[in-house]
Amino acid sequence: MSYNYPSKNIFIGKRYVPKVIGDWDNSKNTSYEALSVVLYGGDSYTSKQDVPKGIDITNVLFWVKSSNYNAQIATLQSTVQQVSTMANGTVAEVDESRGGQATLKGRLDDVDKRIKNSVTIDVSEYPTIGTAFANIQDNTTILFPAGTYSDVYDIPQILNRKNIRIIGYGAEIRPRILKNSSSDGSLYVTPFNLSGCDNVSFEGIKINGGFTVSVYQQTTTDTTNNCKLVKADACTRLKFKDCTFTGHATNRVTSVIGSDAGVVITNGDNVTFRDCKYNDNWMEGIWLESTANIVIDNLNAVNSNIWTTLDIFKCKNVNITNSYVYARNGVWDDTATLNIYGSNIRIHNNTLMGGSGLDFSDEANYCGTQEDSIFVDNCYISAKYGFHISGDKYATNVRVDRCKIDANYGFYYYMYQNRHINNLRVTKSNFNVINALRVRCLGQTPIFENVYFKDNVIFCKNLADSQVYDNTLSSMNGGSSPFVITGTTGATSGTEIVRDIHFLNNEIHAEGSYINVYTPVAFIVKDIEFRNNKCFNHDYNLTILNDRGIYVNAVTRFTCRDNELHNTKNNNIWGCTDLFIESNEVIFDGTTQSTRIWYLYSNTGYFIGRDNYCNTSVMEHFQGNSSYANTWTAYILRDNLPATYTSITAN
Repeated sequence: MSYNYPSKNIFIGKRYVPKVIGDWDNSKNTSYEALSVVLYGGDSYTSKQDVPKGIDITNVLFWVKSSNYNAQIATLQSTVQQVSTMANGTVAEVDESRGGQATLKGRLDDVDKRIKNSVTIDVSEYPTIGTAFANIQDNTTILFPAGTYSDVYDIPQILNRKNIRIIGYGAEIRPRILKNSSSDGSLYVTPFNLSGCDNVSFEGIKINGGFTVSVYQQTTTDTTNNCKLVKADACTRLKFKDCTFTGHATNRVTSVIGSDAGVVITNGDNVTFRDCKYNDNWMEGIWLESTANIVIDNLNAVNSNIWTTLDIFKCKNVNITNSYVYARNGVWDDTATLNIYGSNIRIHNNTLMGGSGLDFSDEANYCGTQEDSIFVDNCYISAKYGFHISGDKYATNVRVDRCKIDANYGFYYYMYQNRHINNLRVTKSNFNVINALRVRCLGQTPIFENVYFKDNVIFCKNLADSQVYDNTLSSMNGGSSPFVITGTTGATSGTEIVRDIHFLNNEIHAEGSYINVYTPVAFIVKDIEFRNNKCFNHDYNLTILNDRGIYVNAVTRFTCRDNELHNTKNNNIWGCTDLFIESNEVIFDGTTQSTRIWYLYSNTGYFIGRDNYCNTSVMEHFQGNSSYANTWTAYILRDNLPATYTSITAN
């Protein structure tokens, strides 16, 4: 190359700049020099060296794909589609935003309208509280400055109003007392009476009925002036925050459900009690009837002589949380602490003390509906019953989890005619009781089925006279059983049915039987399972043996499997059909017994007795009674230690 004559510079050599040729000659009759760029199938290929005729485009020694236009176009199309989708979404979001803005604007306009139209009434500026309330309209705030307001008698009914706030932090309302004598009963003017209202809140106010003793006339029929601290009917979005209700007593009106309560809410929706107190009252407490979506949180109720602190009657969607109820001075009696008649109810993290605990009975007879889907968890109950169910209605889908229960009875079922208990689950709870489960049937066709006690700790208390529990044929040695299932002795009408009951993974401390099933006339028990339980004498007493630790009569399909029984002898099973006694371990802690472990007689059907173990070799493992022989359809008796049997099969 000459730098003196640039116009005459000539390059001599191979191509070093690619040359675009066009479509590849798929007849292969064309030769290409190196760095020739051709198109084939929508993609570009570049020759790596001179390509003679007859070479295919797929020969990688000569050709390399230099641009994948198809993939690029596909990517571009996908990108365009995504952009289009995003654009459409953005348009939709914009439209939605515009709609949301319109909704927000409407709400703001409504708030602005409410603010412009709102009225604040300070009761201290009026001659009486009644005259202040006479001016109440929608969007009104009633202010009670701190202080005591006595002899309140003229507050009119609040009717069909909405957006009402009644605020009284530090204020105490005392209604006028009309009656206060043992001969004539007690009565005061109901200070707050609402009907058909929406979005009403009571905040920080204290309402004091003025009574310090229970004075009532039980035979009165005067319902027109029956007094309440608060009464609300057909109200929605009703809220009580930081309120105190106290000093309530009233005429007891015979056979009028809920007539005695201090706070009565009926036919409502969306009702909230939060951080409230219901203390030192003398009749029924808070009564909610035919109301949905209830929240009761951090209620503190301490009452010495109240009947029932909280009644949930024909309600649904109820949450009771973080509350403390101390009734009847803590005395255990038959007065319900909480009455529950409704569906979809959760009772969480509460303490209930005194009275009869959580009650599903009494007024249930008037309810006309069943209790369904009730979940009780992380609660402490100290009462005569943990859970009391009776009457002639229904209870289904009851779950109890991680509760601690101190009671005479953990679960007491006293079933009248047509009572149906279905699907009870009790898990990871701690019982200190006489009976963890007590079932008695009375009348016609009650059904009790699908019951599970699992992963619980059960401590059974002593009882001097076992006849209290009608276990007339059991030898309780002054104690009682944590699980008792029995009907009414001598019942002759109807058929009483108990079935599908499972006791699983419990730790049981008892003096007497761990499980007692006694079946009198017209009483049918089916499918009882006692499995994987650890059973000890009460207080781990190693010197006293549990006689008849397993005591079962006339059960169809009884399973006793994988249990650990300490210091237990003479387990009685008789009159049953189909027995499965498997893999149980009987341990005598330092005590040797020469009597039997299992005493079986008058049984029929199928029998499996295998893989059972006892740590002493001198005891007879299974013993029958030749006078009351077992007549098995078929049986398996093997792999037991010790392998000692007497009269266990038919002669």
